[in-house]
Amino acid sequence: MTRSTFTRRAAVGGFAVLTLTSCGLIGDLTEGDDPTEEETTEEETTEEETTEEEQSEGETDGSTGEGTEVQIGESFTDEELGDTITVVSALRDMPSERHASFIEEGGEVLYVQIEISPGEYSGAIGSIDFLNTSVPGQDKAEGTLATEMRDKGYEPLQTYARTDGDSPPLWLAFTVHEERQDTYTLAYVRPEASDADSGESIPEFRHEFEIPAG
Repeated sequence: MTRSTFTRRAAVGGFAVLTLTSCGLIGDLTEGDDPTEEETTEEETTEEETTEEEQSEGETDGSTGEGTEVQIGESFTDEELGDTITVVSALRDMPSERHASFIEEGGEVLYVQIEISPGEYSGAIGSIDFLNTSVPGQDKAEGTLATEMRDKGYEPLQTYARTDGDSPPLWLAFTVHEERQDTYTLAYVRPEASDADSGESIPEFRHEFEIPAG
């Protein structure tokens, strides 16, 4: 297998960050009666009732529902490359139309939320760098659920370029085909590489983290 190479990025200059209000892009707010307030409230109430009805109807269907959020809040740093990854949270027992049969047979689809703060090298971090080591043979992050994740409002991690800087919240999906487990051990594995400028070897980096019970 060909070993990856990484190149150090040029230093990024400072940027001035301005809020919208300081730029005058948000007008002054004035108090007063909003003629559409009552109508909006009625619409929101109707939407909430519809959503609750849809959730209750889908409780026994593997393709619907909301999942259960568990907080994690763990950060770790690849000291060789300077990348810091934060595992924010996970969603247990997520619905899936594509993998509904696995859910009905006792399996599970889980989403894991991460954020990436890249170091000084180029290259990319992808979903293939994350594994569910608790489920042999089913350890890889799902690529086939990307469209389904976006439809639910979750941006999947596919390939994120380090040159893009700090990432927005990104999501990984894992499918357990057989019996779901109370907890899972996941791993981030950055394979051994070399520095393209110096030719020096960069050892593999591996970090494991836990997904708690939902």
